[in-house]
Amino acid sequence: MAIGEGTKKVWLKTVKKCARISGGDILNKQKGNFFLLPNKIFEEGLTPMEFTVYGFLTSRGDAKGQSFYSVPNISKACGMCENSCRKAIRSLSEKGLINVSERYFDNARQSNLYTVLKL
Repeated sequence: MAIGEGTKKVWLKTVKKCARISGGDILNKQKGNFFLLPNKIFEEGLTPMEFTVYGFLTSRGDAKGQSFYSVPNISKACGMCENSCRKAIRSLSEKGLINVSERYFDNARQSNLYTVLKL
């Protein structure tokens, strides 16, 4: 079924408006009050804790999917204890959904760098 010219114009106008609101990138989660998760995440068999932490890291990641929140801050934002948060992070890393790298500054350990990997 072909889309009529009127429908195309309305759709294009809507897309342009969304692009203006979001600073040119309709899917840029940094500009809006939302973030996107791939549908495939529901096929990964995550526990509720893992899903919550994955969602948090996804929502806070930069353009490369990286964030460096501390475990106490992640656990507080996700409404869970720090041990449950650590367990979820470890499990997400073992499942290949996130990468965890240690960060150092002046030979002092800082919070980890979390990178959400593509599904």
